[in-house]
Amino acid sequence: MNGFNVVFVKSTDHGATWTAPVKTYGNVSWNDKPVIAVSDDGRDVYATFNGPTGGDPWLAQSHDFGATWAQTKLVNSDRYYFAFDADVAPDGTVYLAQSSILYGGGGNKGTTPSDTIDEHVFVSTNRGSSWTDRNVASVQPGLACTAAGCSPDFYLGHSALSADAGGALTLLYDGASNAGGQQTVVARRSTDRGATWTAPVTLSKAGEMATSPAVESRASGDVRAWWMETNGGNVDAWNVWYRRSTDGGVTWASPVKLSDATAGAAYKTPAGFLEIYGDYGEMAINSAGKTIAIWGEGASWDGPGGVWFNREP
Repeated sequence: MNGFNVVFVKSTDHGATWTAPVKTYGNVSWNDKPVIAVSDDGRDVYATFNGPTGGDPWLAQSHDFGATWAQTKLVNSDRYYFAFDADVAPDGTVYLAQSSILYGGGGNKGTTPSDTIDEHVFVSTNRGSSWTDRNVASVQPGLACTAAGCSPDFYLGHSALSADAGGALTLLYDGASNAGGQQTVVARRSTDRGATWTAPVTLSKAGEMATSPAVESRASGDVRAWWMETNGGNVDAWNVWYRRSTDGGVTWASPVKLSDATAGAAYKTPAGFLEIYGDYGEMAINSAGKTIAIWGEGASWDGPGGVWFNREP
């Protein structure tokens, strides 16, 4: 993002050099929360973001390796859409994971939601020519954030999505069963391009506040996920937890703590870090099959904070 405008750059030498920025947004005057997904050959590039006038869901797409872009508004709605993840399956099917929130009848981002949070997966089977909106779940907003500088909706409405080598989808999202309650992070699976989904499988620990999941897949059924979770219900002690599934999310291995450094910054203690820092974290699987995770930790929403990572040996 340059200001509130999404631009595209790419590297063909492992990040040593980068192309000049290309505008993706056309005449869409304001963009935020960009997410990118790319076809295996690099030709088809999809950048989804929330835009004007009140969190409208937009998609910018390129079919010439990012040289030129066209823009599509996915939905007309009073709800505020947050783009959190996207993927292109091996067969070219495109998936966009977005959470929609209603703020007092429309707009007003940063206030307390006035309705359920809806978890959407937008699906295109024709390289972005048309889209189907799958509303996978509706959840209640959980605890409000009270850290310095934090808006009450910071912990709410996150989703993550990944397609494995066989084209099966795993969707993660956070949410509460009762408004203002503890959120859990759950996983669901689809093997028919998002038309139907399995029942939710809870990944986070009961009695803790959980938020902000990330997920990645590779070989058929190999799914890896992490999320943020409180320690003892204390919203000033967060940790990042990781679980892996080898059967597409039907069952999951025991949780492993990724944020296992107990010092190194003023906001880190043996119990955890003081606050989630920033809107995004991410995960990747390298060519050796090892997981790399990255996230933000800080003293408060205002900071100071930093970027931390962990990787499999």
